[in-house]
Order: sequence, then structure tokens, then C-alpha cells
Amino acid sequence: MKQLSKSPWNLSHGERIVVQVIAQNKYGNSPPSQWSPLSQKMITTPEAPEISFKDKTYDSVTLNWKPVERADEYFILIDGLRSAVTQETSYTLTNQQKYSTFKYSVIASNACANSPSSEVLTVSFSSTPGPLIPVTSEQGTGKDRCNLFI
Repeated sequence: MKQLSKSPWNLSHGERIVVQVIAQNKYGNSPPSQWSPLSQKMITTPEAPEISFKDKTYDSVTLNWKPVERADEYFILIDGLRSAVTQETSYTLTNQQKYSTFKYSVIASNACANSPSSEVLTVSFSSTPGPLIPVTSEQGTGKDRCNLFI
């Protein structure tokens, strides 16, 4: 059995090695596995994404972040719960509940590990009033008359 000449945790970026695994226990050794490439991308935890938002409406928001090196996908969290997965560096959340506040964050992920969570963004949604349209009640005069705005 050969010992590794280089620890896979000390690989330089982009450097690749090929490994073969043999399980060993008190009964002996297993047959060797197939040769498999191992790269730093597989063994390095991505950094936390830097998150921001734009294009907020009364019920939607678009989250944006810079690409994270060694990340294959991103998890979108709403109030700490995973709600979506994307390989893009932006994500639009629609149909958010009006008159509510949500906390959004993003986690970068690869085959090896998940990054720490991004900074948490707190976004509040409220109904955007349209133009006021007066509706006049014609039933009374003076004090009985009222104007409603819808």
C-alpha cells in the first residue's frame, strides 16, 4: 500500500491528484476502488457570499451576490429556512406576504461543504397605495355626507 506523497488538503488551486481507496479492517483489505480524481474544489469550503438586494416591489425582491470561488450552487434562506437552490448569482423571490418582514441570506455550496451564511438582509413588504379615488355618498347632505378613498 502506497502512502500519499502529498496531503490532499495541501493542494494548490487547480492541482489535481488521482486517488484509489482500499478499505482495511481486521479481516483484511478490500479490492481497490476505481481511480478517482481529487481536486481542491472538492475539498475546500467556499467563502460566505456577499449579498445585496434590488428591484424590490410590494411583494417581490431580487437578491444578488458576487460569484463565490469553488461554489457549485447557492441555497436561498428565508428566516433561516432553506427555500430555494440556484446556480446563478441572483434570485427573485415573488409572492412575498404583504405587510411582513423577512430575513434573507445565502449559503454557497460545493461537493465538500457549505459556506457560512451570508450577512442577513431584512426586507419589509407593504402595500403600495395606488392613486386615491374619491367615492362620494349621495345619500345625505351636510354631516351625513362622507367621502371614501379607495
